[in-house]
Amino acid sequence: MKVPHRNGASGWTRSWYVLSFPNIHPSFTASQGKLSRAMRSYPSHADIFTAAKDLCASTITEVESGLADQAESDAAERIRRQEEDRCKAEMERITAECHEREKRDRLKKIEQDRLDIEAAERKLHLRKQSLSDAQKGADARDDDDDDNGSVSTPDRQPVCEISTL
Repeated sequence: MKVPHRNGASGWTRSWYVLSFPNIHPSFTASQGKLSRAMRSYPSHADIFTAAKDLCASTITEVESGLADQAESDAAERIRRQEEDRCKAEMERITAECHEREKRDRLKKIEQDRLDIEAAERKLHLRKQSLSDAQKGADARDDDDDDNGSVSTPDRQPVCEISTL
């Protein structure tokens, strides 16, 4: 049954489908009706519509498959980056510990060198002191020896006489 459109054109209308098939959704019925009418009108159209429908279905399947693969790839990449970040943080921690240990060792060596220098200075001071004390004791003995005829220089340093036989 053809029902005229409001603007006067003839053709199948949506209201006819709704009246004829009340249990079927109107938008689904109208689009399926147009497709099936087009497919029935020309057999070559049926082949074209079937090929288009198959192409759309395969494209949808490929896109969904690609999206699933991309989601897996993204998850793997996220895990790889997290592992890379953990490794990088661990390397930075180890490097910082190594630098800290080297710094401690340098400071320890500097402190040990300072202590060694102070000990050497104390030892040198003690040797100077003992040498000074020995010279003072020798000078005191030289003063006593002047009375028994030894020869000395004007600085009061004793002169050694070597005799050869």
